[in-house]
Amino acid sequence: MLQKRWALVEESPEDGWLRSANTKPALAQVLHNRGFADPQAAQQFLHSRDLHEAPLAMKDMPKAVERINRALLCGELIAIYGDYDADGVCATALLLTTLQKLGGNAIAHIPHRDAGYGLSKGALNRLAEAGARLVVTVDCGIRSVAEVAAGNALGLDFIISDHHSIGAVLPPALAVVNPRQKECPGEARLSGSGVAFMLALALLKDRWANDRANYPPGLRISDLLDLVALGTVADVMPLNVSLNRRLVAHGLAAINEGRRAGIAALAAVARLRLGTIQASDLAFRLGPRINAAGRLGSAEAALELLLAESPQAARTAAQRLQQLNQRRQMLTSAAQAAVDSQLEQAARETSAACQSAAAIIQGADRRMAGFLRPTRRNPTRQLARLRQVALQAEREITRIAGAESQWPLRRASTRWSSAICAIAKRAQRDYSRLSDCRARAKLLCKLEAERKKISALARAEIRRIQADAAEPMLIFAAGDEEAIPAGIAGLVAGRLTEAHYRPTVIVSLGDGESRASCRSISEFNITRALDACAHLLVRHGGHAEAAGFTVRNENLPALRQLLEKLVDAQLRGKALAPALSIDAPLQACDWNEKFLQELKALEPTGQAFPPAAFMTDNLRVLAYRTVGQEGKHLKLRVEKDGARIDAIGFGLGAWAANMPSHIDAAYHFESNEFNGRRSLQLHLLDIRPARQSHQNENPRY
Repeated sequence: MLQKRWALVEESPEDGWLRSANTKPALAQVLHNRGFADPQAAQQFLHSRDLHEAPLAMKDMPKAVERINRALLCGELIAIYGDYDADGVCATALLLTTLQKLGGNAIAHIPHRDAGYGLSKGALNRLAEAGARLVVTVDCGIRSVAEVAAGNALGLDFIISDHHSIGAVLPPALAVVNPRQKECPGEARLSGSGVAFMLALALLKDRWANDRANYPPGLRISDLLDLVALGTVADVMPLNVSLNRRLVAHGLAAINEGRRAGIAALAAVARLRLGTIQASDLAFRLGPRINAAGRLGSAEAALELLLAESPQAARTAAQRLQQLNQRRQMLTSAAQAAVDSQLEQAARETSAACQSAAAIIQGADRRMAGFLRPTRRNPTRQLARLRQVALQAEREITRIAGAESQWPLRRASTRWSSAICAIAKRAQRDYSRLSDCRARAKLLCKLEAERKKISALARAEIRRIQADAAEPMLIFAAGDEEAIPAGIAGLVAGRLTEAHYRPTVIVSLGDGESRASCRSISEFNITRALDACAHLLVRHGGHAEAAGFTVRNENLPALRQLLEKLVDAQLRGKALAPALSIDAPLQACDWNEKFLQELKALEPTGQAFPPAAFMTDNLRVLAYRTVGQEGKHLKLRVEKDGARIDAIGFGLGAWAANMPSHIDAAYHFESNEFNGRRSLQLHLLDIRPARQSHQNENPRY
């Protein structure tokens, strides 16, 4: 089990902060930890719900609105080109709905996952043949420079609506609407559906201002926000951004009112009750079901759900997504097992190769020991034998370390033999220049000491390579489409990064080209690393901690080596461990409904604005048991100062093998609803044996 580094925030708000906040110290600390300078700033952020945005201020937005309005007026066919993940599907549904409500002739195209991320020339050809004259991308296109140029040659105009990181060159589109552009005022960290909403908002505001008589009857801007909320949370956008928070808050309200038949039906199959849905439910219950369709090939089922107008059509689509999600879970487990087996086998093989390589160098050392001894004769023959022994050892190591992943071992042996050969060359050159026997003896002794040092360094490097085999700096695995479906690779990469806290690349091998998903840690920007490898890639893109790429198969070995070198250069020597940020200690007397309601003011919580994390020490374990598949999770009942409460720890089931009688716990304080019964509980983030010693009473359910 990966050890987490507990980081309790020590800095406390000033007394004036606490007095003016008129709240519990623990909650005041939580707000202070979220970066609020004073209670007024906190209250303004937490309770602000106004959406007085000025979308036309975004760079190129006026151009985009003018071109879309011209298409609407002329009846041109507008193609919305989306992405197959939840954010892309939500953005596609949002803009398609808006354009159709505005009277537009609009169609949606979401590529099959097999076609890869981003625009494709084949799809653009088909859209042009279908009569499209304007292509509006959502959640994609910012790096599709060649594809947009090819589309222009077909007579297509482009509006790029995207939120991903921008490359060195922008695509040649009529308008590029991306808040990451330097010229854009306001917030840059919107989701793809957030950017699509800003485009829709600009169109609707323009229609209201200039042609109010033809404003879509009954269309409320708030009717689009459920899609924005779902896309924003599913795409892990930061909720410490005021605009994202307001969009998600409004969207959650719409979802809980059941305004969209498709989302209401999906909530039902996910066993969520309208009126109680929170941002975490979007992240872990609804988002994965929307994503399941695109992960397994086509996102059409997800788009049909979001566009469903009748409850019956919505229920049918929701059941289809439920089935796809169950299949996705099965495929993910199988792919995870295949990757785990591959990594374990590679570790064993590399460890064995390292042991053999160390033995080969040790044997070569023994044979070379006398080759640099002072002698009355010219040592030419001895030096030639020195080189022969080193080169023979290198050939043996290269033979046993033939696996692609064992290139560091081959490199180490090559460096070692090259250094030995360089010593022999220096000895040959300098020995002949010296006539004094003592000087010659001194030279050979010096070079012999260098040779020993070089061999010692080589053995140390091999030991490091052997240690890295068990816990590599970069986790890299590949398998064919059957073993690792491309749509599942990202989930497997995410699990491995979470389990090992290392950057991870999972490759789904194809014919000629392969696709990969990457997940990373805060210390390593994976998209920036891929930028450095761009000469080896067909295409790539993403964010700092999540990215993807397509690569020609012949470039995979070189790509792996370069990525491993980049990771090693940035992460070697760092103590890598996930930090568990704890806001404040919490007393057992605060385990009550009143404090829970105060915490709800923090909602919506999520990425960059997490729910409050507390710590309570020296909890007595009254009972415990494992729950869930294979006993992965831990269920406890604990007590402190006379207060008793249930606790659940997902992924903490291994503790049951040796459960202390008293524990320190880091947790979220929440409510749990099961079979119509609501109770308070601790959602455990981590536990550790209490620092205060107790006799183990070994309680169990």
